[in-house]
Amino acid sequence: MGGQATAVYVPAPPPSPMDLLVVLDDSVAAGPYAARLESALRELAANTESLSDGLIQIDLNVASLPAAVGAKSASMRLWPEARDCPQPSGPFLHAARLCDNPSNFHGELADALACAALHLPATGQSPRPLEAIRTFLGPGGLAETSSFRRKSANLLLAIVSSEDDPTIVDGETLAGYRDFLGAVVEHPDDAIVTGVVAPATAQGLSAFGKSFGENGALSDITAADWPAMPFVTDRHLIRDSFPNCLDWPLDDADPSTEGIQPNCVVSEMHYSSGTWTEEILPHCSDNRATPSHCWKTSRDPQRCAANTFEFVVEPTHPACLSSDFIKYNFTCATRYQ
Repeated sequence: MGGQATAVYVPAPPPSPMDLLVVLDDSVAAGPYAARLESALRELAANTESLSDGLIQIDLNVASLPAAVGAKSASMRLWPEARDCPQPSGPFLHAARLCDNPSNFHGELADALACAALHLPATGQSPRPLEAIRTFLGPGGLAETSSFRRKSANLLLAIVSSEDDPTIVDGETLAGYRDFLGAVVEHPDDAIVTGVVAPATAQGLSAFGKSFGENGALSDITAADWPAMPFVTDRHLIRDSFPNCLDWPLDDADPSTEGIQPNCVVSEMHYSSGTWTEEILPHCSDNRATPSHCWKTSRDPQRCAANTFEFVVEPTHPACLSSDFIKYNFTCATRYQ
């Protein structure tokens, strides 16, 4: 005796928009820490790129700013002009794997981010990174007028300073910065992540980083590497991706063959112009000659404990296709236990 069961699977969660603001003391790039800065930023970029693996898509704005407040009048840009660096087509860099909103630069994210940091205009001014952040993100600031800041996006702050921020004079001042940032994001407790690289003696910046709890990371600028920088893959920024497990007892379509041969019909659904269209997918053949998308099942007791079967589509959907506009219907013959 048996029947059939149907499940709907979405191949990936919607992309989590991220606005990454890299605020740098320009003396760091020009001084003895330049190599560490470049290495840390390249690792940060690599971790960000690893999110685009078919499970999670990138929707990332990136700006690189000097930590001196006065620099806003000298260079009204969110990305430095440097002949040898990848240049975005707009005022800031946008890295994406979305069909309708692709990246606005050519080349590798790691090259662009590292090169921009090492080519910030020299200001000769003492760093005040938190005041710089407030100036750029505040009402009428460059982040707003350039459309860099998206209120629904996670806000990532990477701060590198060779000295403390003198504007943090007490707990009340620190709370003021926290309150300000809480006004520029929708869910400040979850959507703000900070990485602070500063001297161990920088008590104000250290207190700022620690105030975010597990969403804050600190590194001593004199350390051999800066683990606070590659924070983009923090678990709070990644929406969990669940395996497409088949939780019903499957009927065996071919008892003469070893194992269970599922008897299923799989359709791929696409949403466009207000309408869902359906395409029936073939089963993946053993000789791998199927010309387009196909489906198969794989046994994975670790990921799929109930029935050990997981549904897989190969190849994966186009990387730039928004996961909001694709889903799979999976209908299989079942048996009663």
